[in-house]
Amino acid sequence: MGTQSRFAQDVDNFLLQTSALASLPEDMRSEAIRTARSLVIPVVDHFHEQRETVRRDPLLSLPGKRERLSRLAREAEAKLKAFTTRTVDVLTQRTADAIAAATLAAAPKGTNDPAEALMRELKAQEIRQRVQAMDPLMRRVKYLQAQREGNDDALVSAIEGAPSIAPLLTDATLMEGRAARAARLRPADVSQFETLASAYRFVTQSAISEIRPYLDGSDNIAAPGDVEERQYPADGA
Repeated sequence: MGTQSRFAQDVDNFLLQTSALASLPEDMRSEAIRTARSLVIPVVDHFHEQRETVRRDPLLSLPGKRERLSRLAREAEAKLKAFTTRTVDVLTQRTADAIAAATLAAAPKGTNDPAEALMRELKAQEIRQRVQAMDPLMRRVKYLQAQREGNDDALVSAIEGAPSIAPLLTDATLMEGRAARAARLRPADVSQFETLASAYRFVTQSAISEIRPYLDGSDNIAAPGDVEERQYPADGA
């Protein structure tokens, strides 16, 4: 096996030493390392190899080298973004699925008894009236605390069941609360998906940072003897 590039060493060190990844099951952690080594590191290493080839090409002027590297950088960036779609986006969706499953599991069980249904709705309305009278910040705090601790399902149900024309909290706060509930009810799923997504996101962003200076041709890639425009002798010179 050849010597690792600096970028490969940095990625390996991150994946092997990050405490968050250490908490993952061994098979999941090993898969994350294999995925980064096989799909991210080669893109950056190959780009740097191409960079040196272009840099030393005696037939290209500096503008020509910059244009060639800019094109190669865009191609590498496209591959890295495709990797993000296959990993981070999928894991983000799995987290959303876990949140949806926890929301469904926590939903009050339905009833076929009209009297029971009426009593539930009256109680929910009473809670909503009490919540409506709260300071908006306190309303948010109470809701998120109930979601994290699971100690007031009636409050949560009443708030989340508020009519859409008269919501008690913003959509962002409701999503934050549902994510907190999912982390409480399905901690392994949510934690693992978020940890993996965060790791892949960091690795991909680091890779894109490696090629970013070449995307617009601004990086200095001159080799000894380069000139801005290659000059050719005039006819008859």
